[in-house]
Amino acid sequence: MQAIGKITGAHGVKGYVVLEHQLKGDIAIDNWDALMIELLPESKIPFFIAEAKKQSPTSFLVKLEEIDSPEAAKEIMQKDVYLSPNVKSEEIQIQSSADGYIGYTLFDKEKEIGTIDNI
Repeated sequence: MQAIGKITGAHGVKGYVVLEHQLKGDIAIDNWDALMIELLPESKIPFFIAEAKKQSPTSFLVKLEEIDSPEAAKEIMQKDVYLSPNVKSEEIQIQSSADGYIGYTLFDKEKEIGTIDNI
């Protein structure tokens, strides 16, 4: 199971959290039932999604049913987030750090090899 992102912050007084993600494309996580959050190493716990809003191309503002205060949100801060088993992983693409090289021209010494169009 691969991490899709991390809880990076709390928002407001009702326990909303910021999920920074590495998902490609236009993803609507408000259709998902839960997020799996790794509270301890090798211990992924489901947190059910009450509401989710896209905040930026790489983040969502998420209200989890079990989190109802900024203090409770702090308990899951900086924790890795994984897909729920109910989400089909083949429908989700995770952006790798190597994707940033797409569009660059590759050279071998001074000879042009070609442009990177896919990784």
